[in-house]
Amino acid sequence: MSVFHDIWREIQPTSRCLEIARDTLAQGGRIAVYGTGTAASDVIRLLRKKDLSPSLVLDAKSNKSSLEGLEVSDPGSPSFSQPDKQRTVVFMGIFNPAVDLTGLRQHLISLGWTNSIDFVELHAAAPEELGDRYWLTDRSFYQRHQAEITAAAKLWADDHSRKLYEDTLRFRLLGDDSGLRAPDLHHQYFPLDLAPLQTRLKRSPLRLIDCGACVGDVLKHIRKQGYPIESVACFEPDPRNYQGLIETVNSGAQIPEGAFLFPCGVSSRFEVLRFSSSQGAASAVSADGDLAINCLSIDESLPGYAPNFIKMDVEGAESAALDGARRTISSSRPALAISAYHRPADLWELPHLIEAWQLDYEFHLRQHMFRGFDLVLYAIPRMN
Repeated sequence: MSVFHDIWREIQPTSRCLEIARDTLAQGGRIAVYGTGTAASDVIRLLRKKDLSPSLVLDAKSNKSSLEGLEVSDPGSPSFSQPDKQRTVVFMGIFNPAVDLTGLRQHLISLGWTNSIDFVELHAAAPEELGDRYWLTDRSFYQRHQAEITAAAKLWADDHSRKLYEDTLRFRLLGDDSGLRAPDLHHQYFPLDLAPLQTRLKRSPLRLIDCGACVGDVLKHIRKQGYPIESVACFEPDPRNYQGLIETVNSGAQIPEGAFLFPCGVSSRFEVLRFSSSQGAASAVSADGDLAINCLSIDESLPGYAPNFIKMDVEGAESAALDGARRTISSSRPALAISAYHRPADLWELPHLIEAWQLDYEFHLRQHMFRGFDLVLYAIPRMN
């Protein structure tokens, strides 16, 4: 409780980073943006809107020569003098799960770029302009849910999960990522350090329901790790991903009872929704999506399937998908691996939702990408 008391006490309603940038310009300095992706473009447009126009873009690996009309330069270029670097404020235009931004900022410091501002800090200064992005939202949202956030802290079954939960919230609310440990990049949905899950996986052949199967990445991992498989049922609404899923299923070892493949999304009930396709793993339901897709509930589409493991990575539809699987989960009590980072409240609402069903589950949290991305809630039924 004291940890969360400290967080609420330390939180500031907004960030001063725009004022810092304005002071830098007033003193003859300049502003740069690091990155050449979508987030960097958004940062440039925001700064221009605030009359804080950047004068250059930095990126060590991009093959782009310009972005939003600005030349892209390598931060390690000898053309930059040390005084140039010291009088420059660098806004990090990166919001990418695969980038170790902490390491990147340390590298910039080693090159002499000592003044940088994180995208999370900039978002705190302009949440409406930059908009909600996965778990990133206006800090006031978290303040309005203090009671639920604090209550969820009591649900975690191990010290690793409790610390990760607290450190994740500290990062989201204060921009402090110092407590976030290196993520487990190679064992998403099957973490080796989670003994209760590993025990269940090895006890009997898998009967897996994979929601958001993409091209069959989980199935590939299962085969690689040698977990025994009895049957799989996969849901994947993106046409391109679904074709890849078919190829993955057909290219591997025989599954005794076969695989049930649904070119559909999952939800609490049958419904037709708009969907943005061809985004790879990021394809998702969207009001202005290019496709209309069928969404099914697990309870209605797989009666009697009796899974012992359910994985969900459905780009923010996890709560609805769980509601649509409640009968299946209640009757079979499978282990659950549920993505908990697509929406800000998933971090605490998803464990609260499952706990309310009173099925005697224990809850664990693990991080599988950098800086709060690919957080997975592992809900494991206690042994009877």
